[in-house]
Amino acid sequence: QQNTRSSQKAQPLPASYSVIMTEYLMFGPKPKVAIGGDRKPNQPATWGTLLHSKEFKEQMENLKDAAKTGFFREEYGDEGYFEGDFLYGQRHGKGVHCFRNFFFEGEFKWGKMEGKGKRIEPDGSEYVGAWKEGREHGFGEYRNKESTFKYTGEWRCGKRHGYGKQEYENRDVYEGEWEDGKYHGRGTYYYANADKFTGLWTHGVKEGDGTLFFSDGSHSRRVYRNGRLDRVQDFDLQSGKYSGVVRREDVSEGGSKSRPTIIGSPRVERVVDEAAKSSP
Repeated sequence: QQNTRSSQKAQPLPASYSVIMTEYLMFGPKPKVAIGGDRKPNQPATWGTLLHSKEFKEQMENLKDAAKTGFFREEYGDEGYFEGDFLYGQRHGKGVHCFRNFFFEGEFKWGKMEGKGKRIEPDGSEYVGAWKEGREHGFGEYRNKESTFKYTGEWRCGKRHGYGKQEYENRDVYEGEWEDGKYHGRGTYYYANADKFTGLWTHGVKEGDGTLFFSDGSHSRRVYRNGRLDRVQDFDLQSGKYSGVVRREDVSEGGSKSRPTIIGSPRVERVVDEAAKSSP
């Protein structure tokens, strides 16, 4: 559908308009025949006849519209509209864009969302924060319609990146470092039952040393390899000492030679898959 455009106040032509027109006259295609006016057949064209021709006037109107500067409203029929600041024909400044149940209110730079702004998706989810080149970039907050799934923190190129806090619908929480939308670096995962794990992640999975703190006050040292629990050493509250280290290779399906199986038990291996949750 063609856009219908209107302005509350007529704007003066920018200086670039006269420049465009001059360049057109100097470097544009030279007419081979005169357009419009009284002339004889095969009479050579003159700049006077060209400047007064219908075709030339239409082209100048198009250039004028494309170079508009100021506050305007563009309508897209029944599908939406844009209302805000323009600079030389592009959205530049503050504006409101509504299109097919997508809503954005904030700042634009040369046609793209950039600066501070609020976006609401058709499903009711929203993002409020910083933008760069049309994508989430900087500090911002994303939440679903019910506010049961929420991320607050840093973004880069539309993905969680930097330091941030993710709250999940089951009331689990991750707070720590992110890279390209995944847990990456040091962080703490808080479980809804009051247990928590503090350690390292690499591209969304646990990697290296970490400690699982249980709600009863006990805790367990862990070592992960590519998201898989490799070693465990529990702290005994009664004795106040750590137990021996249990390694995955030392544990059989029925248990180790010296003690019951720890790796694979519900207390050690969490049911929640944090790696899957870390994807945006």
